[in-house]
Amino acid sequence: TPRGVSSASLFEVGVLPEVSAIQNTIETAQLITSPVVVNGNLTTSGERHFFRVHCSEGERLVLNLKCLRFNESGQTFMNPVLRLFDSSGKRIAENHGYYDLDPLLDWKAPATGDYFVEVRDLLGKGNPGNVYRLSIGNLTYDATAYPPIVQAGLSTKVAISGRGGANANSLVSISGSEKIGIFNQYAGSAQAPVRHTDLKVIMKERYDKSPLALPVAITGRL
Repeated sequence: TPRGVSSASLFEVGVLPEVSAIQNTIETAQLITSPVVVNGNLTTSGERHFFRVHCSEGERLVLNLKCLRFNESGQTFMNPVLRLFDSSGKRIAENHGYYDLDPLLDWKAPATGDYFVEVRDLLGKGNPGNVYRLSIGNLTYDATAYPPIVQAGLSTKVAISGRGGANANSLVSISGSEKIGIFNQYAGSAQAPVRHTDLKVIMKERYDKSPLALPVAITGRL
């Protein structure tokens, strides 16, 4: 722009359908179908966002809200809260922070019916910086990759494991990209960062005394 380059910020590209939240009430809750990612912005004081989702008995629903993981400075003006209500409007679950202040709910529906999700600030504060992304569905979270590092240019099988979701334990193949850096590897809804390096990668599953030719990247797990 004429004023120079803007500040850098994270921009996430996902694999799920995306919708935008609107200010409403529980009576006018926005109907959504999971799995989905909801993008919202709590700009005014007292603003709340409600969503209505239909669940079958025993269906697992993971609500994972990203706010401060995008912008840590947002802690200055937003403390996001997730609440879950049954069809009668009774609050049945609530979380104020799982990833530091970013909340998460992992819940199973006790009966078939409509349920309501609320996103709000704990103190009801509004700010243009109160931006969030809320994933809703039977989705994997706390996912990790093994090996967490691969050699660029070589095809490698990587195990993605985590909690919840149909893809909590999956084996995927990473193509032989020549790019160096850290990239998200997806297995369905599960995602985990994997580093691509130009070094030879050696996986150590147990102790041994075999010599290593340097430079090398070593990965293992206990």
